[in-house]
Amino acid sequence: MNIRERLYIATYADKALETIKKHNLGMESNHICITENLDDDKTMDNLINDIKLSECEDRFIIHGPFTEIIPMGIDRKLVKAGMDRLDSAAEFTLKAGAHRMVVHTGLITEMYYDSWHIEKSADFWQEFMANKPGDFNIMIENVFDKSPMALKEIVDSINDERIGICFDVGHANAIGGDYSVYDWIKMLGSRIKHFHIHNNYGKKDRHLPLGDGDIDYKEVFRCIDDYCESEVTYAIESMNCIDSVNWLIEEEYI
Repeated sequence: MNIRERLYIATYADKALETIKKHNLGMESNHICITENLDDDKTMDNLINDIKLSECEDRFIIHGPFTEIIPMGIDRKLVKAGMDRLDSAAEFTLKAGAHRMVVHTGLITEMYYDSWHIEKSADFWQEFMANKPGDFNIMIENVFDKSPMALKEIVDSINDERIGICFDVGHANAIGGDYSVYDWIKMLGSRIKHFHIHNNYGKKDRHLPLGDGDIDYKEVFRCIDDYCESEVTYAIESMNCIDSVNWLIEEEYI
């Protein structure tokens, strides 16, 4: 299993750009994770500069904004504001030449029942994608979600091949609940189009290198090989991306 051609590094990682260039990897840009950066004219210039420095002109993904964006929100005006921000993010993504954007579920588990979350989120993402180009794709990422079931039902109810799941392995492990990270992969299967990979010890979202923590990434990759499509992609989201890359090299994944 060689994932080099499908491996990206998040730009907030230490020495991300030089690592991308050195190992000929892809880039997942975090420039517009914070919504206000969409209002700054320099943001696109910063992205273009990152692309040049890392020499990944033909292989980069945009991580969309997630602050104060709650698709299942009750206040319609606030939900609309989130939609507007994501529309701007999609415009930014396409203008930059990318066609894949990571978005968050926005779920606050103590606030919203699953039934409400599923119905309202499905409506939100379906409306969001209604006017987007056929080659524009989003991957919805779990953050505080304790179960894969709601995300599974959201994607299935929309039934749009442009909408997939970004499974953040570290988030699922840190949140805990009744499902292991391996259960998530088995249950979501081919719905997963992209992975965020980093490690922790199951109590805090620490974004450690792949070899540090209690997630067995050899088992993760075995599950992916069994249950996911062969073209699934990955983004290293450990702050120390060099150690994660070295672990992948040592274990012969790249």
